[in-house]
Amino acid sequence: MNNNELAELKKIPTNKKDEIIKLNEYENNVINKKKEKEVKPPPQPPLKQKENNIEPQQINVINKIIDLFKEKIKKEEIIGKNQFLFNNNLDFATDIYNISKNPLPKNFKAKLKFNSVSWVRVGITFDKEIVKDKTDENKPLYDIYYILEDLNQFYDLSHGWRTNIFNYDGGKLKSGDELTIIFKNGKLSYEVNEIKIKGFVDIEVYNKNEYYLLVHRRDAKTICQILSIEEIF
Repeated sequence: MNNNELAELKKIPTNKKDEIIKLNEYENNVINKKKEKEVKPPPQPPLKQKENNIEPQQINVINKIIDLFKEKIKKEEIIGKNQFLFNNNLDFATDIYNISKNPLPKNFKAKLKFNSVSWVRVGITFDKEIVKDKTDENKPLYDIYYILEDLNQFYDLSHGWRTNIFNYDGGKLKSGDELTIIFKNGKLSYEVNEIKIKGFVDIEVYNKNEYYLLVHRRDAKTICQILSIEEIF
């Protein structure tokens, strides 16, 4: 009881005081029991945090990117096994017509090392049957595109020999030179010792299938080796 309740209790006759005290104790007991019977909600488990904050759409995008990387790695592995080889399973040319063992990437850069140079043409072919031909021709009747060792004259089946498409201030291809063939988005161009040869050739590729690196040796004096073939973007 508080002070006010005690003051009021003193005013009450003695014979009534005990009854009031007992009544208060009874009321307090009833109230306490009622509180005990009140059903408390069961404790809630802590909220489960998301394992990550990535939405389903983001997961789909990530999976697609992973699949693309896997496909790229697989393609690189296939190319990598034989990327430095000609059709003779060697990294240097031995025949009249020498093509890369595997088809080239859609866009590529191929580097060749010339230990000696005589009559030679370098480029690409869309006709791998050329390697079966053992007859040397100045104008082969195949779907080919290549530059002469003078780094000026260029040949393809549709136009024959053309001049002044390419221009290189360093003169002809010579022993020790590294020649790079670059093919990107249908444009064929060249570099010698990482110096760009001026000019390029547009090639329609929409109806082409596979294409190959081509080295046409018109005599055995030319020694040519594949250093690298890589896909470019």
